[in-house]
Amino acid sequence: MGTPMPVVTLFRGDAFYFVALIENTDTVATVGEKCAEHAVGRRIVPSDAALRVEYEGRFLDPDQSAVGAGIEPMGTVYVSYS
Repeated sequence: MGTPMPVVTLFRGDAFYFVALIENTDTVATVGEKCAEHAVGRRIVPSDAALRVEYEGRFLDPDQSAVGAGIEPMGTVYVSYS
């Protein structure tokens, strides 16, 4: 178990930002899932497409850890379908 840290998140196409709690050791794929759960199935139609995670203008490797990708507490994470 890693260190919990809050991030601000927006699923592309949604109108609302949320604060999601992730762990610094979560993979970027897990970060995407944790962030998407606030919008998908509520205001965003579910899809079988993979999730993409964007941070500071770059798409992140889904196998990288959150801390390895440079995600910082209260940083803004954008999620979308690929």
